[in-house]
Amino acid sequence: MISARGTAIKRRPRDFTSLEGQDFVVETLKHSIESNKIANAYIFSGPRGVGKTSSARAFSRCLNCQTGPTIMPCGTCFNCKSIDNDNSLDVIEIDGASNTSVQDVRQIKEEIMFPPANSRYRVYIIDEVHMLSNSAFNALLKTVEEPPNYIVFIFATTEVHKLPDTIKSRCQHFNFRLLPLDKIYEMLKCVCLEDDIKYEDEALKWIAYKSGGSVRDAYTLFDQIVSLSNSDIKFDQIRSKMGLTSDEFLEKLALSILNDDLKELLSVLDTVFLTGISCEQFLLDAIEFFREILFLKLDIKNIMFIGVKFESLKESLLNFDLKHVERSISVLLETYRDLQFSINPKYEIEINFIKILRLKNYIPNHLLIKQIQDIETKALNEINCDIDKINCDVNLKSELSDVPLMEPDNATEEEIPLKVKIQEPDVHCNSEDDDIDKIFIETKDNFDKIDDNDRIKETFIYLVSKYVQTLVYSGEVLIDGGVLYYKIFSGFEYNQLQAYQNEIRAEFCKEFPRLNVIFQKQFKDNDDEFDNEVLRVKNIFGASEVKE
Repeated sequence: MISARGTAIKRRPRDFTSLEGQDFVVETLKHSIESNKIANAYIFSGPRGVGKTSSARAFSRCLNCQTGPTIMPCGTCFNCKSIDNDNSLDVIEIDGASNTSVQDVRQIKEEIMFPPANSRYRVYIIDEVHMLSNSAFNALLKTVEEPPNYIVFIFATTEVHKLPDTIKSRCQHFNFRLLPLDKIYEMLKCVCLEDDIKYEDEALKWIAYKSGGSVRDAYTLFDQIVSLSNSDIKFDQIRSKMGLTSDEFLEKLALSILNDDLKELLSVLDTVFLTGISCEQFLLDAIEFFREILFLKLDIKNIMFIGVKFESLKESLLNFDLKHVERSISVLLETYRDLQFSINPKYEIEINFIKILRLKNYIPNHLLIKQIQDIETKALNEINCDIDKINCDVNLKSELSDVPLMEPDNATEEEIPLKVKIQEPDVHCNSEDDDIDKIFIETKDNFDKIDDNDRIKETFIYLVSKYVQTLVYSGEVLIDGGVLYYKIFSGFEYNQLQAYQNEIRAEFCKEFPRLNVIFQKQFKDNDDEFDNEVLRVKNIFGASEVKE
């Protein structure tokens, strides 16, 4: 049976040989011990549960072992046992989240004046050091830079970016990384063999996947599942007891989407909700399932590909279009992000799965734009061909009209006039078609004229904004018959503009001398409107105004 202590504590690394997945850190620290080049301070950074604090303790054991400094501490001397039992006077572990003030740092500065009690080095391990205040960091700078020879600082943190650069520049930095999932899977198998625990490979793979590369998280989840399953770990039991979505539901869901069966889709979703699975957990399981379909389509062999068990089901899921699967995952991820803002999460999930069902007929925006551009290009080419044909016919008529008529050789014969009838192309035969052409066919001159008008309007607005800032977007500019009309819709702004009308006209005419500028009011005076309203009230009630 499993030990009474947690697996994470029982299998905590005691030396560098038992530290898994951190080869760079292990080799560097070993070489520094062998060459007797111990730094004043170290930073161990990385995700949670990858061995930062355990490495700090192992390093302290290597430095303070009575046979050392050595890369292989004996584990039997007084120093090794005291460090292992967390009661060493010379290895002090401080929680940075609880000791954040300057006063705590001052206490450390006072303590380092005294040499170690029983060991070669006094080691300060400050966990979650990023929680210290800025004042505490500033008070620690000088101590970290020039401590006594027997002092070693080890700072452990999961958020190294929060540390001041002045601290990081005084320390050797070691970045710990997450372990590969197959490595965690092998470690879990070793635990099962040592503690005589029955298991299924799929169950251990699922635990390794859920750990996300964190050894401590894997061991914690493993202990929970061992207690749940009574030392007989089965994957189906994990899914049913831990609130996970059953494979059967996910498979039916995928097949209903594949068969475009909306009724079956809503029925499966309703059944899933009745089982009591949370909306968040269901979405996470659905995202993982569609990710497995994506791997299946791409023929990727992955240790974590455990959701699809039957070959017949795999063949059915291969009918999914690759782009459909990619878009489905995107929709599910967006749904998960928006779930917390939804009025009813169940409705949100249902409508987004209906959207996934309709994704077969979805055409991306860039394809629609390309199709529209192709249609426009084809239409313009046909129009250009018709115009070229018309121009060719007109040129042929003009050439034939210049050819002189041939007189007959026999003058006595009756002259037969030669008549060549050239049918002119009916360019303007249909006024309705001509109006359509005017709307949809713009010549180069028209485009140039539009561009010039836009440039003139932009220049005028820029000049106005130089004098009256509030008018940048409040007026309307129109150009008609050599006159630029500036319509103003606010009386307040019109009054401001009156003081600068001459300056604006003068500066504008320097660049566009052929245009006149006219400022127009497009509002009613408030005083006139008020007087009219007073008169209307008088007429209704037959009142007369009494003046003091």
